[in-house]
Amino acid sequence: MAPSATYSVSELAAEIGAVLADSFPPLWVVGEVQRVRPSQRGHLYFELIEKGQGESILAKLDAVLWRSDHERVRSVLAAQGLAIVEGVEIRLRASVDFYGPAGRLQLVVREVDPLFFLGQLERRRRELLAELASAGLLERNRELPLPELPLTVGLVTSEGSAAYHDFLTTLAESGYGFRVLFVHSAVQGKGAEQELVSALELAGSLPLDCLVLVRGGGSRSDLAVFDSREVARAVALCPVPVVTGLGHEIDQAIADRVAHTAVKTPTKAAELLVARVAEAEAELDAVEEEPLTEEQIDAMVQAATSGEVDSYTPTPDLSWLGDFSDETADEELLVLNRNRGEDEGNEDIDALLEEQRREVLGEHEQAGGDGPVADRPTSAGEGD
Repeated sequence: MAPSATYSVSELAAEIGAVLADSFPPLWVVGEVQRVRPSQRGHLYFELIEKGQGESILAKLDAVLWRSDHERVRSVLAAQGLAIVEGVEIRLRASVDFYGPAGRLQLVVREVDPLFFLGQLERRRRELLAELASAGLLERNRELPLPELPLTVGLVTSEGSAAYHDFLTTLAESGYGFRVLFVHSAVQGKGAEQELVSALELAGSLPLDCLVLVRGGGSRSDLAVFDSREVARAVALCPVPVVTGLGHEIDQAIADRVAHTAVKTPTKAAELLVARVAEAEAELDAVEEEPLTEEQIDAMVQAATSGEVDSYTPTPDLSWLGDFSDETADEELLVLNRNRGEDEGNEDIDALLEEQRREVLGEHEQAGGDGPVADRPTSAGEGD
């Protein structure tokens, strides 16, 4: 018997590649995108997975879009407001390849079906909206009263982002003494869902008038995290009214649907609060300027002499609102250390949170004509 052939590693790898190419001509594959990794050379690497019950993974394949194909596919998807991001389900056309230098079987992607992409996004949205409606969560946050003077505001977004600056700048330019308690969170990409839920729960536990959730726009796929079940539930179950400004002029995320009030941009969210305070101020000015009628005076005298509870409420002193100038804007921002890694003080978050609660409540009680005073107990670091 003749001895069997002996392959070198490269020869065997090439043989495997040839067999795969003959056995699997370009084909269509459906799966969920995970671990998206763009390269400096313009290629895009990711994993295509299939999940079973819960979060168990039944199968996983590596996939790659070489630069020329990546540019073309990206343009086709962008025309529909789409992009290949974590968690989306896509249908793609690919050839099966064995990459010898890494000993890896992979899909070499040539096309992505945008119609399937859109259909899957819409199907998931409809299913989640129906689930939230049956649980009574679509209207839950909207039923909470928004205070006439929403001056103590929680802000959840990525620190240093355009959304962060647009929102704070608009409040600062209003001249009213807003107090902003900021909690950082990533707003897209891996880990964003968990960070947003954590940030919303933390901010919701503070003594706030309302909570604002903003980001600076992006493609429909960039907003995918705001269509997630966990983020939607965190918004709906927040104990204070939530205002969203997610920066998308066309689409409304599910987080918008369950929020108290949804506006298009971070600037619009800030303008909403400014307008509400201005309206309360105008009503107060009107009350101060309007003289009491004889009937009102008689009713007050009668109540005072009859021993009934005085129904007259003195005009409240709002001088503590103060001025909120550009020079003091940074001092008016109280930052909570959150989502910043295990070694940056998160182990002391409960003590810090309790201290900040006392400060917020105490400063409201002690506030005088010089305007509110806030401190910055800790730095939240770089934003996403």
